[in-house]
Amino acid sequence: MFSKSIVLLLASIIGASQAQSLRQCPVAEQQIRTRDGSVYSVCRGTDLRGETAQQVPARNPTECADACQQQGAGWCSMAVFEPQQFTCHLKSGPLDWVRNNRYTVVTRVQNGNQWAGQWKEKRQVSPINKCPTREHIVRDGAFTYAICPNTDYEGRTDQLIPRIFSAKDCAQKCARMPACKKAVFESGASQCHIKTTFEPLRWTFNPRFESIRVIG
Repeated sequence: MFSKSIVLLLASIIGASQAQSLRQCPVAEQQIRTRDGSVYSVCRGTDLRGETAQQVPARNPTECADACQQQGAGWCSMAVFEPQQFTCHLKSGPLDWVRNNRYTVVTRVQNGNQWAGQWKEKRQVSPINKCPTREHIVRDGAFTYAICPNTDYEGRTDQLIPRIFSAKDCAQKCARMPACKKAVFESGASQCHIKTTFEPLRWTFNPRFESIRVIG
């Protein structure tokens, strides 16, 4: 009876620790390069809980990264490799990063010898000149930011910051960079795009993103 209680307690503790959301990889990350030159980080023993857009066969994390890259930089940024099933889960939507020894998380950090955010989607979207929804105001130190849901600043990304889990966190990253005036939070990939200050940006409606701009 005593030993059974101990086992149940340990199982409960282990389950709780695995369910806790992560902010950084709990083990040493590795980097791999796909066939087109893109760089992905590999975090073993972790999983991304949330929607899987597609499952494809893969023998290792590199093949999983290749499968993600083939979908296009705008549609797949993170994937999960399941070694026991030789399966790659291409992820989308809001994700929760947790410990799980059954899986390996693969995240794009650099796209084809350029920062991953420097892609441009091949689609026609009408530009906007004001936020189509209600803006949220965030104050961080000396700066005030406006966050506009469902919009994007199309154009070059100077820096892509992975594992950002809210638009507010993205705004705070921008606040720490003197040259940052605009940024974009990509919730589906948990990424913050620090936007260029050297090229024009196109403000558009896009439900996949939240745009951030300095207003004071």
